Amino acid sequence: MTFKKKILLLFLLTILLLGHSLVRLAGDEWWPFSNYPMYSAVFKSDIIAYHEIWALDEEGMEEKLAVSKYFQPYNDRSLEEVFLYNKNPDRRQEIIEILHRWYEKQSSTKNWKKIRSLKLYKFEYNFSALKENQGSKESLLGVRNNPVRKTALHESKSD
Repeated sequence: MTFKKKILLLFLLTILLLGHSLVRLAGDEWWPFSNYPMYSAVFKSDIIAYHEIWALDEEGMEEKLAVSKYFQPYNDRSLEEVFLYNKNPDRRQEIIEILHRWYEKQSSTKNWKKIRSLKLYKFEYNFSALKENQGSKESLLGVRNNPVRKTALHESKSD
């Protein structure tokens, strides 16, 4: 390898290492120095939020619905993305109405419980507590079952 090629290689490696170091120190993501530039983000909040679909049955009791059971082909994660990307309240309300109609249509053939409405809740959890209890399943479930805040965002209208 010639001297010029060695200098060029050393220069490129230096830029690469400095870029990665700056990204780590800044706590931000800059392509091409991030690990997964398409999907990665730096989480800077102490609160992490999830959206969940709950059903209000005819007796007035609420129950969380398993998305993968009742709303295939969605699962919890893919439905979460639907609500993350649709921040417009009117569109979210429309999605809840569509899901309610879907549930009603399916419940007649699949012997599911009759419901009055569907509710979209936003649950907020303490991220630090989730991180601290990472190894312990019981502690992690305790954090998951005790959200910092539970906010009702939308409810389907009864027919």
